[in-house]
Amino acid sequence: MELIFGVLLIALGVSLPLFYKFWHKAVIRTLASNYLKMLGLFGVIIGGIFLYFGIPESPIYYQPWNYIVILIGILSIFRGLLFLFFSDWAKTIALDHFKKFMIFGTLFLFAIGTVLLLESARDKTPFEPLVGCESNDEIQVVCGFKNPEDLVIIPDGSGLIVSEYGGQKPIQEEGVGKISLLNLKTLKKEKIDILYGSNEWGDEKCLRKDSDLIGPHGIDLVKRKDGQYQLAVVSHLPDERIEMYKLFKEDQTWNLEWKGCVSTENKYYLNDVSLTDSGSFYATHMFPRNFSMEKWILAYYFKFNTGFVIKWEKKNGFTELRYTSGAYPNGLSYDPEKNYLAVNYNLGDSTSLYDLESKQHLAIYKTNSPDNIVLQDNDYWVVSHDSNIYDYARCGLNENCTLPWSISILNRNTLDLKNKISFKNTNMGPGTVALIENERIWLGSFRSNRLGYITQ
Repeated sequence: MELIFGVLLIALGVSLPLFYKFWHKAVIRTLASNYLKMLGLFGVIIGGIFLYFGIPESPIYYQPWNYIVILIGILSIFRGLLFLFFSDWAKTIALDHFKKFMIFGTLFLFAIGTVLLLESARDKTPFEPLVGCESNDEIQVVCGFKNPEDLVIIPDGSGLIVSEYGGQKPIQEEGVGKISLLNLKTLKKEKIDILYGSNEWGDEKCLRKDSDLIGPHGIDLVKRKDGQYQLAVVSHLPDERIEMYKLFKEDQTWNLEWKGCVSTENKYYLNDVSLTDSGSFYATHMFPRNFSMEKWILAYYFKFNTGFVIKWEKKNGFTELRYTSGAYPNGLSYDPEKNYLAVNYNLGDSTSLYDLESKQHLAIYKTNSPDNIVLQDNDYWVVSHDSNIYDYARCGLNENCTLPWSISILNRNTLDLKNKISFKNTNMGPGTVALIENERIWLGSFRSNRLGYITQ
């Protein structure tokens, strides 16, 4: 379809200068006819039909041809309204500037025709759904999870705490998720018990009932100055907040005890969190909660700032670190030894390193659509997606979106690339995090029913 329309539009564009006199006479006859208002009404109707078929059911399925159909629809409606309500003015403008309109029309038709030809050459074959739970030579998999977006390792190395992501706007609706456990000895998913204590680590105004839903996203685990282990969980439910849990071991079993929360009162829309040993934290504010998919797509192309990092302290509350502003701040990692902060900008296609003391921007690493970042083995491990926004349509409603992705291993001080691991990724969803556990590297995903791992 794109090939046919691309060729037709380019052919029409070529005809404008080649048959200039013909088009000039045709326009004069049209403008002089008694049916101009009827043509205007017809243009509005045709434009409406183009808009109806150009806007997909879900914004995530936008393709280049959608924009072209929508643009043609808008232009048709605009022209129709001019003929209906400003016909005399439209006649004057069209005749006085006919040559300019012809030049613009030729360039416009060539441009959209070329886009459609390029689009016709792109592979749009839908991915087949994954059947079963099969490992392959590239990635070993452990199934039974739902969107295991972020991971942290338990202090004694016996398991992974898994954030089973519920979703975020505008890509999908916010849904219910859970915090679960992967037993690293049995490689089986286990339930982790959650007790509910008093709010000691969070904002005293933030409340939670054990029946409240949770929509987890980014997580972090730190050993506090008092020796206790604190788990922070970004949750989009019941409102936009950070949940605080104490991780403790009892009778050889690891458990969580809720120790408070910090609500943003929906002022911020969070993605990831990085704790300090005092219990304060840094978090990424992605963009406003009402950020539309259309704005998201514009930010994808034009890389304008949509959000920034925020810091929370029990005494002072939230502080906005505006010098970290960028296009869709995503994962982040605090380096307590150097007082540095590394931030991934998903729509900005970059990772940046900041000195929190001087507020200086120290380094940048360019990579496509980076997600989470982890400081481990004295390096930053950055997961990024080797695909574009249009490729996600190939996944359809598949539970596992099998798009390619990579891990970049970066110097802790300079963000210089030390190594890169890329995955064709045919048996799990797109990666979000890479976590080292002895000889294994564990791989999370925001759209998958499984975890992956590789051996070093």
